Amino acid sequence: MEDVTRVVKDIVRTVVPYLEDARVKVNGACDQVEGWQVIAYTFGFTLILISLYNFIFDEEKSLKERIKKRFFKFVKKLPIIKDQIAKEIDKNAKGVEEGFQKGVGKMKYMHKLPDKGWTEKKIMDELDRYHSLVKVDWTKGTVSGAVYSGDDKLTDILVEAYRKFAWTNPLHPDLFPDIRKMEAEVVRMCCNMFNGDDKSCGSVTSGGTESILLACLAYRNRARENGIKFPEMIVPVTVHAAFDKAAEFFHMKITHIPVDPVTCKVDIRKMKRAINGSTCMLVGSAPQFPHGSIDPIEEIAALGRKYSIPVHTDCCLGGFLVPFMEKAGFSVPKVDFRVPGVTSISADTHKYGFAPKGSSVILYSDKEYRKYQFFVQPDWP
Repeated sequence: MEDVTRVVKDIVRTVVPYLEDARVKVNGACDQVEGWQVIAYTFGFTLILISLYNFIFDEEKSLKERIKKRFFKFVKKLPIIKDQIAKEIDKNAKGVEEGFQKGVGKMKYMHKLPDKGWTEKKIMDELDRYHSLVKVDWTKGTVSGAVYSGDDKLTDILVEAYRKFAWTNPLHPDLFPDIRKMEAEVVRMCCNMFNGDDKSCGSVTSGGTESILLACLAYRNRARENGIKFPEMIVPVTVHAAFDKAAEFFHMKITHIPVDPVTCKVDIRKMKRAINGSTCMLVGSAPQFPHGSIDPIEEIAALGRKYSIPVHTDCCLGGFLVPFMEKAGFSVPKVDFRVPGVTSISADTHKYGFAPKGSSVILYSDKEYRKYQFFVQPDWP
């Protein structure tokens, strides 16, 4: 103990002269500076340090992304570059406009309401004219990603069903218990289809994008409640762009993980290395849109269990195909609630569920996750 004390004293005796010398020099430099200037310089320097710190250590975007963004933002403001970009944008915008206009032909656009209301015949005749603009025969099933059925019998059923409930309003379930019951049944049927237990639950949404947004919102809110300022989602690079939209909307960080060049499935080892204290969700697709591969959901879910992170299966594309593959005699990996660790699933009823656009479901393994997707404003007058 005495040796330690002696060492400390020696260090103090060595450092003190330098500190005293620094004090004298600083005071000498400030002889001609007034007090208000010292305060102003200190305040300004502190602001600069804080701004620099926030730029370097911003949690929402990586330093590399922000430097790249700032660089291109600066370059685009240079006069010669700015003019060239404007010309290219105008040229491309004109090309897009001309391309769309070809589909309309010489048919004029309406710019204002008609002076006199149209008759039913006039409306139907005009709708027939609009309908005649479609030149692609999508009923043959060759426009993947746009239309998933064109069966006449199914169309008749959809039209008749819509006619019966065209004026209902799901915002008022007390007035319309019929559609509230339908939503509850659709959610429960989908939960059972994905092998959810009695705790599983969900909501009907307006499409796959909203289902994905709600899942991301729920996990962001859950993470914030646990003290994470900028929650981060870790996703395959092939994941649907709605996850990038969610990150932009909800101020989340999104980290894209490369896929195996042969299988096109997400690289599990790289996903594991990306996990950190701010990770609020892991994502896998079943299947993903670019190549049709199903990510290794069981391995992703194992990571979720190990690190206590929710795992979302994006089944928007295959939602009403994948659950029936085993019964149809095909060998497919497990991607649903049978996999321990899978906490939510998005699936589009308007794809191979054959509901009309737009309709989807977001499902959760437990209401403890779903509660975070809801917004409540109790103080509205």
